[in-house]
Amino acid sequence: MVLSKQTLFKGGMNEMSRAQLVSRLVPLDDFCRENPQFRMGTLRRFIFQNRRNIRHCLVRFGRRLLLDVDAFERWVLEGRETDHGED
Repeated sequence: MVLSKQTLFKGGMNEMSRAQLVSRLVPLDDFCRENPQFRMGTLRRFIFQNRRNIRHCLVRFGRRLLLDVDAFERWVLEGRETDHGED
């Protein structure tokens, strides 16, 4: 789902769109707590080094760093297909 600034800030989203947006953008620490297979330290290192363009999966909202779960899922699957265990 692509949201324009006009849609976001003029109240053009319906309740279903808001629910989808909120449920798919989660703080990084909450994501790691709910998915222990992904360690916070590893994700932070990947973010700092921008490994395989992980920053495309992130949204900065003020000082909060939110993870786009759908984009992260695609990022992991693409890496599995192309990476073969390398950096």
